[in-house]
Amino acid sequence: MNKLNSNPIVDISVIGLNGEIYTIDSATRFLIIEHANLNQEVVTDLKNNPFLQGVYLQLANETWGEGSAGQGDLLEGLI
Repeated sequence: MNKLNSNPIVDISVIGLNGEIYTIDSATRFLIIEHANLNQEVVTDLKNNPFLQGVYLQLANETWGEGSAGQGDLLEGLI
């Protein structure tokens, strides 16, 4: 019997109201926004953007678990 990896790497995404897709890059922990026109935006700073902070927090909690956000990521020093 083969045992499957119990901790696979999975990209978790949030889809916005205008069809944009938000993900966290696992290597850099930057927020990636893929817009409906397929252009990508890399967000490296969340200061003064409460909406993106909320999106990032949701993704971080789903990716790394509750309470992990704010340590070595874009929310560090913000929450």
